[in-house]
Amino acid sequence: MRLIVYSMAKGYDIETAADLPKAEESLKKLDTALTAAITGLEKLPKIAQDADKLAAGELAFYRKLQGKVTEFRTLLPRGGVEYAKAALNLSGADLVTHVPEVKTGDVPGLDQAMKADKACELVG
Repeated sequence: MRLIVYSMAKGYDIETAADLPKAEESLKKLDTALTAAITGLEKLPKIAQDADKLAAGELAFYRKLQGKVTEFRTLLPRGGVEYAKAALNLSGADLVTHVPEVKTGDVPGLDQAMKADKACELVG
């Protein structure tokens, strides 16, 4: 999921109102990726207690971030350039600084199960 940050517009990319569609597109892309990741985690097979712990922690993080992104997208048309910059910076920072409680490689079979589900590939 962290890799999506590299394809998003950055706060410094938004200089005028004409750049606001870039911010909207990036937030929309992030929202879509979060939806896919949440769906994948909800369908993740129950492999081990650590897998459940990982899924629960990641679901909580992605749901919280998706709530923020939904709010950002709703307020973006009225918030203007500075709001767009802040929304992109905060979303990117949340993704980059997030550290899962359990690493997928630490749970036997979890990595293969996640790779088997297209939506879960975004999570790892």
